[in-house]
Amino acid sequence: MELDEPSELVSRAQLLGRLCDRKTRAIEDLTRAIELAPKWADPHLWRGLQYLYLGSFDEALEDWSRCVELADQWTTCYMNRAIAYMRLGRYDEALRDCDRWAELTPQDYSSYWVRGGVLLLLGRMNEALTSYGEAIERAPSAAGPYISRASALALMGRCESAKRDMDKAVELAPTLSGIESYLAALHVNFLFHDCPRLCDLEAASELARKALQQQPDNEVAHQALGVALYRSGRFEEAIVHQLRASAASAESAYDQFYLAMEHWQLGRRREARQYYDRAVSWMEQHNPGNPQLIRLRAEASALLGL
Repeated sequence: MELDEPSELVSRAQLLGRLCDRKTRAIEDLTRAIELAPKWADPHLWRGLQYLYLGSFDEALEDWSRCVELADQWTTCYMNRAIAYMRLGRYDEALRDCDRWAELTPQDYSSYWVRGGVLLLLGRMNEALTSYGEAIERAPSAAGPYISRASALALMGRCESAKRDMDKAVELAPTLSGIESYLAALHVNFLFHDCPRLCDLEAASELARKALQQQPDNEVAHQALGVALYRSGRFEEAIVHQLRASAASAESAYDQFYLAMEHWQLGRRREARQYYDRAVSWMEQHNPGNPQLIRLRAEASALLGL
């Protein structure tokens, strides 16, 4: 069926975009809508989302920048662009969008939550805690900010405080629906190193698998499961999930360091060194001061004998 109205094309694209194998078709519809209505922000917003799901972060960023130009009061444009900037390691620009987002909707906790995540990646721990606290003040019944703050607290060695926030998150979302991947990531990325007595790799694997049953393309869940499997010595399985995470996260250094170690453990020295070099290049270009990456780089360097 041929559609000529931009609104009809956007509506069909929204339906197609929910299907994993129809995102390219959704992009075609949205591109046609943009041609028909070049001053309308909506198709840029939705096309950016499809590009994000396909791992095309530069294209997503371009669409959301256009969305901001066409609708500079629409907070969703700033929210999505902030996340794209964060995925690409452009943290200062992500922070600016979070600030603008918060300025437009000061009672929306999400801008402070995302801002805390950017600050965490920058290693600005106290500022991250402040942002997470501001998110919790605005939405005390939301579990997500508690999990994120627990991650920061664990990284700072404040294990008891991290446990209180983790327990609070579970209390707020007893069925765990929607937060399994973040709890799994908390275990493998922070508790394993900083609060080992609180870490449970088996529970992390189970949480990540539950998240993937609901969302097969869940990047956070694939990453967490890959790390849990690596720590458990199941290297081939770990690679499968780490590759899925890497494809959806602009091939950040985090995934590449783990892929380097997984290949090394399997005796694939050449592949391991390629992933390691790629990780170091990304880290030095985008985020040299990230405490997680510094620690992971040291672990990979020691394993590879570098």
